[in-house]
Amino acid sequence: MKTYKGIYNPRFPQKYKGSTPIIYRSGLELRMSKWLDFNSKVVEWTSESVVIPYMSPKDGRLHRYFVDYSCAMINKYNNIDKLLIEVKPKKQTRPPSKRLKPKNYLYESAMFQTNIAKWSYAKRWAEKHGYKFIVITEDFLKNL
Repeated sequence: MKTYKGIYNPRFPQKYKGSTPIIYRSGLELRMSKWLDFNSKVVEWTSESVVIPYMSPKDGRLHRYFVDYSCAMINKYNNIDKLLIEVKPKKQTRPPSKRLKPKNYLYESAMFQTNIAKWSYAKRWAEKHGYKFIVITEDFLKNL
């Protein structure tokens, strides 16, 4: 998969409530930004505006997790759902394969454990603040 990085300029800037510029760090994040921008059910959205403190399993210290997106969207009952959205390749949402070279396995295991820690803190933060936390992969984005 080709790596993308750049600035996204929304077509419907009145829906975007975060700071600018909107920076995307992958092709998946670019597709997510477009989906949030063009989806008529999305009332408002932001990029990296929610920052959640979490304890890193790597060093046992407090770090800051910048959640990729937050949005408010109309659900099928015409109510507003508030979502925190993390965009990740599917392979980063599962434990790494033990068939990897030891160095790669250790690195990917550490990254996976960090993701799990971030997501655990994000879920608690979301529940406390009336949001739902979700992780979106290419499986969702490829059908857009």
